[in-house]
Formats: sequence, C-alpha cells, structure tokens
Amino acid sequence: MAQEWGWDWQLPNAHGHDLKSIWFGDAQTGVAVGLDGAVVLSNDGGSSWQMAWLGSQHDLRALEMLDAVTGWAVGGEGSIFFTGDGGHHWQPRWSATQVHLYDLSFVHSSLGWAVGDEGTVLHTSDGGWSWRPQETHSARQLRAVDFVNGLVGVAVGDLGTVLFTNDAGQHWNSLNSATYYPLRDVVMVEPWHIIAVGRNGTITVTTDGEEFQRLEGLETYLNLNAIAMVDKSLFWVVGDQGNILRSSTGGLNWELLPSATKVDLVSVWFVDAQHGWAAGAQGQVIETEDGGDSWQTLSAGSAGWIRALAAVQPDHAWAVGDQGKIWRTENSGETWLAVDSPSSARLSDLSSLDSSRLWAVGASEAGGGRILASVDSGLSWQLQLAEAPQVFLAVHFADSDHGWAVGYAGTVYATSDGGAHWHAQNSASSQELADVYFLDSQLGYAVGHRGTLMRTTNGGEQWNLLPLDTTADLSAVTFSSADDGWVTGSQGTLLSSTDRGATWQQVAVPTETDLWAVAFADHSIGFVAGASGTVLVTRNSGEDWQALAVPTQLTLTSVALFDAQQVWVGGEGGSILVSHSGGCAELDLCDGLDGDCDGQTDEDFQASPCRVQTCPGATLCTTNGVSCPPPSESQAELCDGLDNDCNGWVDDGLDLCGPDELCLCGACAPYCPDKNCSQESHVCRGGWCVDACCGLACAPGQTCQSDGTCADPCALDDPQCPEGSECRLGTCVPNDCYSDGGNCAEGQKCVSGNCVTDPCHQVSCASDSYCREGQCESPACGSCRFEEICLDGQCVASFCAYRICPAPGQVCQDGVCVYDLCADMLCPLGEICRDGWCVNDSCQGLDCPGDSHCEDGFCVGPIEQRDGGPIDAGPDGGEADAEDGESNADEPAGVDGGDLPADRSIAIPAGCTCSQATGVQQFWSGMWMLLLFGWATARRKNYKPSAFRRRSKSRKALGEKNK
Repeated sequence: MAQEWGWDWQLPNAHGHDLKSIWFGDAQTGVAVGLDGAVVLSNDGGSSWQMAWLGSQHDLRALEMLDAVTGWAVGGEGSIFFTGDGGHHWQPRWSATQVHLYDLSFVHSSLGWAVGDEGTVLHTSDGGWSWRPQETHSARQLRAVDFVNGLVGVAVGDLGTVLFTNDAGQHWNSLNSATYYPLRDVVMVEPWHIIAVGRNGTITVTTDGEEFQRLEGLETYLNLNAIAMVDKSLFWVVGDQGNILRSSTGGLNWELLPSATKVDLVSVWFVDAQHGWAAGAQGQVIETEDGGDSWQTLSAGSAGWIRALAAVQPDHAWAVGDQGKIWRTENSGETWLAVDSPSSARLSDLSSLDSSRLWAVGASEAGGGRILASVDSGLSWQLQLAEAPQVFLAVHFADSDHGWAVGYAGTVYATSDGGAHWHAQNSASSQELADVYFLDSQLGYAVGHRGTLMRTTNGGEQWNLLPLDTTADLSAVTFSSADDGWVTGSQGTLLSSTDRGATWQQVAVPTETDLWAVAFADHSIGFVAGASGTVLVTRNSGEDWQALAVPTQLTLTSVALFDAQQVWVGGEGGSILVSHSGGCAELDLCDGLDGDCDGQTDEDFQASPCRVQTCPGATLCTTNGVSCPPPSESQAELCDGLDNDCNGWVDDGLDLCGPDELCLCGACAPYCPDKNCSQESHVCRGGWCVDACCGLACAPGQTCQSDGTCADPCALDDPQCPEGSECRLGTCVPNDCYSDGGNCAEGQKCVSGNCVTDPCHQVSCASDSYCREGQCESPACGSCRFEEICLDGQCVASFCAYRICPAPGQVCQDGVCVYDLCADMLCPLGEICRDGWCVNDSCQGLDCPGDSHCEDGFCVGPIEQRDGGPIDAGPDGGEADAEDGESNADEPAGVDGGDLPADRSIAIPAGCTCSQATGVQQFWSGMWMLLLFGWATARRKNYKPSAFRRRSKSRKALGEKNK
C-alpha cells in the first residue's frame, strides 16, 4: 500500500529542515513550517509529526493560524499560502511581489499584514485573497510585524528599524529603537508597549510608544530570534545556541533559563503560562510543561550528517554519522535509539552480514582511521582497529571472515578473520577511495576521485586500475547480480557493467546532481541517492531511471534497502527518511514527477482559485510546484463592476466617472439633487440616479426585478421541472433534504442540501445558552464597544466604526468604502455570500436564546445591549430621508437627497471619500479624521488587550475569548 506522500521523516522527528515557525492550538494540536516547503503536523503535543503537502519548495518563514483550521504562511519570493483544513493542504495566493516575506500578522480572519525585504508591507482585508502594498518610505529589510488591533501596528527589521502605524498602515512612521542591531521579532503588548528582540542579545522596550530603551545586563549576547507572550507580564524569548529567556515583568527584566538543545531556536509558542514549545535548526522541537523551568527535546536527531545506513531485516536497521554517532531501530524506524559509541570522530560507512554482525569505519580523534565492530545487533561496539594512518571512508564484508576498508590516499586494509586482525594492502592509486564492494572473497572493486576504479581478482593482493571514459569523482559501487555492476559519481555520473566489472558504460539519468549512493533490492529494482534530495529508481534492471518525489532538497549520501518496498535514505542534517511503498505516493499531485509511479505525471493535481473572483485566477502545476500565476489581462480600472486592474478591488479608481457622477453598482450614477432621474429604469437613491436594484437586498430565494421589487424567480417563470427535481433560483435542481419530504433522519441535519451528523443531537443546554458543534455556549459579543465589531464570535477593533458609506451598493471594508461584492450575488439555499463567494451558511440549525441572533455561526447579543449602545443613525443625528429610499440610516451631509449643497464642485469618488471637496464635504472629512484621532487617543490611554494576543514567531494566537 502506497504511503500518502511516499516518504516519512524518521530523523529528525519533525523534519530535517530548519523549522522557522511553530503554533499550537492546545496542548496536543500543532503545526510547524520551515525551509524547503517544510510543513509538519502533530496531534500528540509534538511527540510525533506527520508531513503535510504544500505543493512547493519555497522556504516558509512565518505561520499564522487563526484557529485549528484556518491559517496562512509566507516565505521566499513573495510566496503566500492558505490552509483551510488545519495545515494538511495549502493553496498559494497571488501577492504581486517577488521579495522574500518574513512575517505576517492577522487581527481577525479578514484583516492582515505581511512584511519582507526592501521595506515591503502587504495588506489584505479580504482574508488573504488579495494583497496590496503599503508605502513605508523605507528600503530596509523588515523581519517582523505585529498589530494589536485593526488600526495600530508595528514592524521591525534591519539596522534597528521600527515602523509604527495607527491608521491600519496607510501611514508608517519611523521610531528610534535605541539600537542599530537588526531586529528579528516584535510584540505589541498595547499601543504604547512594544518589545523587540534581535542580534547580539538585543532586547529593546518602550512603555510609552515613543522612547525605546535597549536593556543592559542581559545574561546572553547571542542572537535573539523570537518572542512569545501569554499576558502583559509574561514573555519568553529564544535565540541562537538554544538560548531561552523569560520575563515576568512586562519585558523589563529577563532571566536565562536552562535549555534542552544547543541548536539555534527561531520560534517559540505558549498556549498558557506553563505549556510551550520552541523550534529551530535541523527540525529541532523542544517542549516545557512547567513554565520554562525545564525543557525536553521532542525531535531526536543528530547534528551533522547521516553517512551510512544498513538494513538486513524489515524491522532492523542501523545508521552512523558525524561525532561517532550510531543509531539503531528494531521497529522499522518508528523510533531510532542512540547507541554508546567508542568513538567521537566521524563514522563514514557500515557493513552488515546479518542482524547480529556489523562493522563501521571512519576517522579517529587524532585524524587517522578507525574500525569498529558489533556482534550483538549493534547494541554495543568495540574497537577493532583504533588507529590507522589514513581515514577510512568505506567498508564491505563478503562473508563473516573476509572484509576490506578503503579511504584517503588510496588506503586499502583487509581482514580474513572477521576483523580480529587488519593489514594494509598495496593500492593501485593514491586517490581518495570512497567505496569498496566484493562479490566473493576474491573478486572486488574500489572507486574514488577523478574516475578511479580499481579491480582485484585475488582478494586484494593485487589491485589494477580500469580505464574509464570519465574523470568524475566516483562515490559508490555495488552489484545487482553476479554480472551486473553499478557505480555512481559526481555530476549525474552513473556507470554500469554487464560482464562482472570488466568493462563499464555511462548510463543516462534524469539529473546532473552529484550521486552519492546506490543499492539494489534485486536484479531489477534499484535506488540511487544524491544531492538536492535526489532519489532515482529503476524497475527494469537499469534500462530506465526515474526521479522520485522526496520531501527534501538536502543532500542524501546513503541508501539502504530491505526489499523493493522498504527503502531508507539519509544524509545532511542527520536526516533519515523511509518509504514503505518503494518511494511511491498514493496520489500524484504536483511536483513535475511521477509521484505514484503509474507512468503519468501530476495527473491527480486539481486547480483551485487563487485570486478574488472579480479577477479570477487558478493555481497552476509547473515543474517547480503549485503556483498562482499573475493576472494576464489587467488594464485600467473602469466603472463596470469588474476588477479591471486585478488588484482585488472593484471600481476603486479615481475619476472613473465624469463630473457630478459616482461609480455605483458597476455604472456611473448622475447626481440627482431634485430626486428626478432622466432614465425611467433608474431611481434617485442616496442622492444618485442608480439602477432600481442597486443597493437593494432581497430575501433568500428571491431576486431583484427590473422595477426594483423582489420576487421568487421560480414563481415568475416556472420552468416545469421533471420528476425528482424542483425549481430554485429559476433553475431545476435535484431534490434534496431542503425539498418537501426530504427531512433528514433523527440525529442528522441538512447542510447545503446534504444530511450530515448533527453534533447537537440530544445535547441539552440551559435556557440562556445554545448548542454549537456539540458544545453549549453563551451568546458572544455582549461586551463589544462601538468601535468594535463582532467577528467569529469575538469583539475586534473596527476601522469602519465611524465610517458611513456615501451611496448604495457600497460597504466599508478596512475603513474604505468599496463596491459590495455580494450586492449582485444570489446563493443557493443553505448558502450565503461572503466576499463575493457563496459559502455554507453556518447559521443553519442554530437556535439562539433570548434576544440574541446568529452571525457567521455564532449567537451574538443584540447591538443595543452592548457597552457601546446603539449605533447613531448618522453623524448629524437627523432623521432618515424617506424620499430617497434609505430607511435605516441618515447619510452624511452631501450624500442624501437634499443635504448636498448646490455649489458642490467635485463628486465623491467610488470607494473613497479622500478626494478634494468643499463645503460640507470638507467638514465631514475633517470630522471623520477628528473622530478617528480622538478614538485612537482614547485607545492609547484606556486600551484593554484584544482577544487575539497570544503571540510568537509563529505569530499571534487568534481565537482566545475576550475576558
């Protein structure tokens, strides 16, 4: 049975690549991302990790999970990825930049920022579907960003750069950080309380939002890379060489804590005051359960390299590498245990005859050669040759008595008594010899640098050089049968022989990378490992070689087989990967290779949307993985209801219409001060002549007719649907559980026409609570202030709190009035429109208690009962103008059907109220800025931490309830 991804990491436990960002939603569920497209998941607190599929090998440097399902990651070459299934699968998003991105910050599911090289700040207000650059007037590299709410944020970077904004990034101002060292992470505790960390043990703090102070007297001068916050007092910082610091004084004083590792730590995350994780180089993950007083290593692995692997049974395997390290497994690699070694110098090769007898060779501490042996399945090792003049690089035993070791300067040693005695043999070369292989006690081969291939027919008493048509450095030699031999080398060199090694020929392979190891399971099936994560396979005795999809670009220097299905490879970073399916995956997704080994390439890849629907784009599968292509037909923005310039916004340009006109609902609307329109099909609404349906919302299942009335399209023109179907939205659709008589069985509920298990079945809640996803909850957002909105059941800051859009068909989005993408959308039964897309209505089946009502799957308290009180009907407090069709709110002066002065000279542009204006327009523009400034000042003095404040390099923990 093929594995889901073909290969699994075994060492290090999480991943062989540096992990740059880690997140845990609770004590069990975690996600981490890193270099080379590394994404790993854990559901047991980090004790074990499984790979996820990114579809790209871009370096990932920051992760932002809003909850256990939804998240984003950013990285190299402007890459931005989104996950909607807890990190198992990721989809690219179009970022419109090629600079490296290093960090991102979301304050809620729609509103976020990303930062990177060349002073880049990107901003999204539609949940990451589109990203727009913000001007920072800085070209310095930005390494971290944090927003405390929808308005106030900070970004830091090289040369001590600190940029501050209090208007959602429309303007960024530079602050003096009190240091010139590069800053690598930042947390904004409150708008006036900022802590940044960086190189050379730098921690700089401000508690007034203006004057920073670089802290002196810290217990480390090593680079500090990430900071995590649990509350306004408690913080952790991690850095190079495993440094961990803790502050319980709001970041003003720090203590150095004991660590469980010496690798560089670059990310830290805490779910509460006691339980946290840190991650860093070589996939290292450590954990604390006592508030940082002690840490445990979760990802066992070795620094340096795995130099050789050996396997003789399906469950037994061994590995050796740098610093004399020896590893063994008795359960097919589920766990690898370190074995005490009599050497601390590099071990380069292994030879095993059975599950009991093994030999290892390498270097000695003095720089010579050393040979070790084990007779108890690798549980203990003894020195057979403690010191030889030259370092050994390879060893091979033909039987229990006869063995050979080769190494530097043409060194060849041999034994005929199982290693009890070793003696030097005369070599035919002074080149470095990288490998040796004997078919029996007499016939053997050794390979080395500059095309060296030596042969002996008398057990090594005499070696002869064989002529070759290559000068490549040769690295490995083996035989798949008594006649067929194989040699690997640099620059994609693969040689074969069919005459017991008498002559050798070049073999074509699909790579030019250095090939380091070769092994055959039988005469037909063989594997080659090499640089840049190269693994080749042949299934027809070497006639054809194909590249396998392997989740790494690290150099692989060893390969070991038990059979054609169970394959281990190892190499750089102490990495070991295993496949139990011959390297084949269940699905052939997108990597330019035949992932499922069926003779086809990438046939299981399915494109998905990667840009907003108004300027659609779908993911592409290329040889470099999944990508989101740039818009191909962008042009100047027009007033036509389309995103012509493909920037994610509809009708958002200036001067889209003529004088005294405003772009509304995809058309230029003339001003109608007398409330009369020249076109009979148009009405004067909000002071503008618009289509009769512009700005009107019909009940579910109804559409707006040409006269501005709402009606069921099926009632107006019944298409006479065939048996087994019914009319919805004017179209015949198959009957489902929404149809008459289509009720779901007990214990189920109808969702988007399908019967699914109802988690709230037989769940009894108190009268003041309701059941949501099987849990009883109280209505949310009962304490939201006026300047906040209820989003995903939590109060979050709103940049639209004081913003009233000037015309129908517009909505406030991130403080800007834009065309409502849902204005003309009619979704099927059971779905609602969100950001121009029809999605499942999460309010289905929710029975909200009391006066609460459902918003986006949460029961929320009535607006009039929240702390901020009812929203004022309009800035002027006047009554609604009934004649202009607006019955809910009075628009600002200059918008509704009589307040705008007759001498108005410039119309308000669509999507903005920032244009030059006179009279009352200037007054309300000034009032808006005054209100915003006053509110921001009040927030500065009285701010209470937002719900979204548990923060680390893996970013801010979104989802904690407001206290």
